[in-house]
Amino acid sequence: MESANRPRLIDTLAQDAVIGEAMALVVAMVSIGIQWRQENALAKAENLRAIAEHAANFNFTILGSEPLTDVRFSHGRDADATPTRRNQYRTLLVQWLILHENLFFRHEHGLLDGDLNRSWDSDLQENLPRHDLAALGMPIEAMFPTSFGRHLKEIVARPAPPAST
Repeated sequence: MESANRPRLIDTLAQDAVIGEAMALVVAMVSIGIQWRQENALAKAENLRAIAEHAANFNFTILGSEPLTDVRFSHGRDADATPTRRNQYRTLLVQWLILHENLFFRHEHGLLDGDLNRSWDSDLQENLPRHDLAALGMPIEAMFPTSFGRHLKEIVARPAPPAST
């Protein structure tokens, strides 16, 4: 009779195994969460590196050529611009806007930190109103028919900031 009241060794081990499995599952979930956060941080860093590299290459290309530098910093307002210069300006403007579009969407999808986004967005907000957007050949929101295009339209609708000296 006494053996019927005592738990059998196999029953005790089975209960301990279930507890051990639950603990192992919790440890695995915590480990996966830590790895996910680390990989997310690495992806954000890689995105930022790629953006910085793209922007640097773009700027070095422009600054390495005096005619392109003149075209870029005229903001498309050179009255004596040849058709080639106007096309160069349009291409530079579109590439600059595509860079900012990429940044905008990376921020929207959580791949670009808010503080970093603010610095890029301030560049966009300060410089976009200075550009001759008529060179695009269409309304800016038609060229960028997304939330980025709406963002650009809002920037253009604001009063232009004073010129930097």
